[in-house]
Amino acid sequence: AYNWLTIDEQKKIVEGKRATDKQLFSALLDLDPLKNHLSLLMRKKIVDAKIKYDLIVSTYQKYNYLGIKNLLGKDENSKVKVTESKAVVQDICNFFEGKPKTKSNTAKKITEK
Repeated sequence: AYNWLTIDEQKKIVEGKRATDKQLFSALLDLDPLKNHLSLLMRKKIVDAKIKYDLIVSTYQKYNYLGIKNLLGKDENSKVKVTESKAVVQDICNFFEGKPKTKSNTAKKITEK
């Protein structure tokens, strides 16, 4: 036996997805200044962790590299919030320092071959 959704149930699912997409789009716009230094996937992870651009800015202003590392790294339960990647943390710092994005390990591997 199959579970069939009614038209109303299908509409609710679609409307819920649209609302979620709008929220994601809005949150990604908040991180737009970082788009040349962070991938879309990394910005989505930051959104999922409910970290806003203003928090990233104030954390960097107060604590520099270590602040960003702690903001994105492990929480009190030792679960990684966003990433522990030194390259990602450095890319955010480079953004605030007006420096270009660092080359990722993937880019290095491709150029070495």
